[in-house]
Amino acid sequence: MRYLIPCLLLLTACATQQTVEFEENVGRAGGEPEAEKTITVDNQRYRKAGINAQGCREFVRLIDGATVVLIPGGYYHHRGYWDVPGTEMTDERDWRYLPPMLYDKHEVTNAQVAAFLKASVDAKFSEGKVAGPEGKPWAISHDWGLSIHKEGADVQPGYERYPAVGTSGWLALAYAEWVGGKLPTGEEFEKAAGGASGLLFPWGNEDKLPDSTRVNNYLHGPRTTTPVGKYPGGASPYGLLDMSGNVYERAFWNGVNTADDELETRLPTMLKGGAWVSPNWSNMRCVDRCGQNMDAMEGSVGFRVVVSDPDILKQFAVEKPKLRTFTNTLDAYDEAEERNVPIFLYQGYERCGQCDRVHAQLFQHPDFVEYCNENMVVLIGHNTRDFNDMPKTPVTDDGIFFVHTVAPLEEMQEVWWEFSLWREVRYVPLPDSVSLFRISPGLVVLNPHRKQIRNPDDAVLIGDDEFHGMKGGGHVDWFIEQFKKAQAVLGPGLTLKEYEAGADQPETKWTPTPEDADTWNKARSDMEWITKALNAYALDNNGEYPETQHELREYFPGGRLPQDPFLGDYFRYEITEDDFALTCYGAGDRPGGQDIPEKDIVFTSVGQKG
Repeated sequence: MRYLIPCLLLLTACATQQTVEFEENVGRAGGEPEAEKTITVDNQRYRKAGINAQGCREFVRLIDGATVVLIPGGYYHHRGYWDVPGTEMTDERDWRYLPPMLYDKHEVTNAQVAAFLKASVDAKFSEGKVAGPEGKPWAISHDWGLSIHKEGADVQPGYERYPAVGTSGWLALAYAEWVGGKLPTGEEFEKAAGGASGLLFPWGNEDKLPDSTRVNNYLHGPRTTTPVGKYPGGASPYGLLDMSGNVYERAFWNGVNTADDELETRLPTMLKGGAWVSPNWSNMRCVDRCGQNMDAMEGSVGFRVVVSDPDILKQFAVEKPKLRTFTNTLDAYDEAEERNVPIFLYQGYERCGQCDRVHAQLFQHPDFVEYCNENMVVLIGHNTRDFNDMPKTPVTDDGIFFVHTVAPLEEMQEVWWEFSLWREVRYVPLPDSVSLFRISPGLVVLNPHRKQIRNPDDAVLIGDDEFHGMKGGGHVDWFIEQFKKAQAVLGPGLTLKEYEAGADQPETKWTPTPEDADTWNKARSDMEWITKALNAYALDNNGEYPETQHELREYFPGGRLPQDPFLGDYFRYEITEDDFALTCYGAGDRPGGQDIPEKDIVFTSVGQKG
């Protein structure tokens, strides 16, 4: 028997990203034909029952009439058992991922267990008790449970809707298998009870202690079991009832959910949720735990069933459409050019609140996702710095951070560098405003025809300045209007469906800005200015030329470098054996290597030492 140790953990409830959404009309009157309101999986039938007050989909399991709740997959805040606010006791807390689950809304009742025993060919009845295979004890007669005799089992009058008591762990396993499920793990119970934010109690945190509206425990109940669902004030964030109090519920230890040997940790001998016998509020916590052997049968322990097989859950959950994103810049330009559609560039910085709001309220908005997925190319970059190492950051095993964009964090970092102030590669000449956006995230609508661009301003259809005041995550209709304006500049483009169907590439109506003599005269003036600065640096440094732009900054008035001469869009700077070479490019170029588009070398200036 494991001993129960009271503790308390403080955590404010918060929202979470969810990877599963639900259809809006399922189970509603007139929403679908009667024949489509039933789902059959693994020989078990479920009837759709609508959406509960907490926004979760509910179904009725037809074999036993149980109401089950679809709990979305995703991260939840796993509380430490030894974290006790107001004391020096602390424990680690972390984020853990669980797939979707179908979880019983109520504890299994006496009536449901009686129906199971009646249907079971393994049940062996005798006076006052029933056994299962190999003589394992299943249940005994109990004043609040079943009346068992040689011919079968009857529910004690009036206790049909009370939680099944006087049952063993072996019966709980057999019942769960009969209805097509299993018993939960401790982690599954804690998420189902405390929600994604990891509440202290199913109904809230330490500012909302157990009372007679929330829980049946020794201080706030009749000191017996009560009908399931009698305490709606104690509902969990997913709408489950009696997850705290009434009766303890069996679970597997240590995340193990098989019973293929007799080891205690591989059997559902953990007890969760407290019971009517529990006087201490600490026993009502979602993380609390106790233990009981498999053969025990008494009046304070029951169970409920969970289904978490991903193949089964696919029948119930509808995956939310995710924003189609690119994290390879050349691929984004290539597709957008072939389709003649704009590129929406997102450049996030660390974990700023603006970025979070854009991701949560814009990138997940169904209208935004639908428009962009069909009519745009979305390219996302993110400057992670050290934020991805923060202990509270939920990064999946495959490197996905923003789960709704399905974009690996490492690839987003590469896009950031390709458009940042310190970028080392050039796919297209860009105005400084792209890298020097005033507030994160940087938002720009780019011209896809990069190889035709001579003037950096031509590379941008809608600049970041246009998005100021609109980076709070909303304004979906406004964003779509801007995208339509950008498309109008390009002319007709291909939708994604047309593109994937092999439609002919459209011709763009956009034309490059004519080369302007004044532009190149300014570039030539800047070239002379930079050359003087380089030679001045060499005079002060024994004839050596600088390796980085920072070393040259003090040689310009106000510390300003014209168009970033080392990594900029107009100029390419190289140290040679004796001096340096400074080249000005007109057409889109990627200095340094591969996939160089058409190049306009306007002139080359070679410096002289000293």
